[in-house]
Amino acid sequence: GTDVLIEMMEELGKTRDDIYFLLAGPHVKGTEDTPTELSTRIEKAGQSENFRLLGQVQDIASVFKVSDFFVLPSRAEGFGIVLVESLASGCITIVSNLEGIFDSIITHEQDGFIIKNYDGKEYAKTILKLIDLPDKLDQVRKAGFDRVNKKYSKENLISGFKTLLGKPKRS
Repeated sequence: GTDVLIEMMEELGKTRDDIYFLLAGPHVKGTEDTPTELSTRIEKAGQSENFRLLGQVQDIASVFKVSDFFVLPSRAEGFGIVLVESLASGCITIVSNLEGIFDSIITHEQDGFIIKNYDGKEYAKTILKLIDLPDKLDQVRKAGFDRVNKKYSKENLISGFKTLLGKPKRS
């Protein structure tokens, strides 16, 4: 979804020059998202001053701590653990509409945002709307934090695994 991110950055850059972008993650072989290609596309979008390619990050929590938003316009994901990590760090999450994955973690407009298409302008519009509504930002941030800390607590996960495995039989 880096094409969506670049379109989003370009759109945000039309009205704001105080938004900075951090892209974390390794290069995936077989994609056009090499650091050189991304840098060229970012420069064409006019966002090179406000953008940093971080590469693979060992301590993603440190990136989340300095971030207000986490944007993930993925077209395919497994479970989406990075979404849970971002919510637990207090980031506002804006993700693509991967039914059965992201919508099982967040509820749209309550504790995160699910964009139904791969249009960078929709992601930008959501961010701009939220920047202008600091109370809504705080409400969604808190709801996301509370939800993942309850739903994915150690106790809840262990209980779920025990239920899944059933009670052990005693002889």
